[in-house]
Amino acid sequence: MSEVKDMGTGIQGGFTIPMDDASEALHIGQDDLPWLESEDGSKVKVLHVDLNLGLWVVKTLWPAGYKVQTHYHTGPVFAVT
Repeated sequence: MSEVKDMGTGIQGGFTIPMDDASEALHIGQDDLPWLESEDGSKVKVLHVDLNLGLWVVKTLWPAGYKVQTHYHTGPVFAVT
C-alpha cells in the first residue's frame, strides 16, 4: 500500500489519496452525521468530501438575520437557499 502523506499540508499541493486497496464504498445517511455548532449560532454538517477533486458538500443552518462576512472562494460554489 502507498505511503499516506500529511493531508493537512498536502491537499493544496495536489495531494492524491492512495486507493490501492479500496474495494468498497462507504455510505452513511445524512441523518447519522453530526451537526457542528459554532459559537455564533450557525451549524454545519459535512455531507461529502473528495480531497482528490477538492470537493466539499456541506449543509449549513444559520439563525434568522445571520450575516456572513465578506469573503471569497478559490473554486466554484453552488448554493441553495
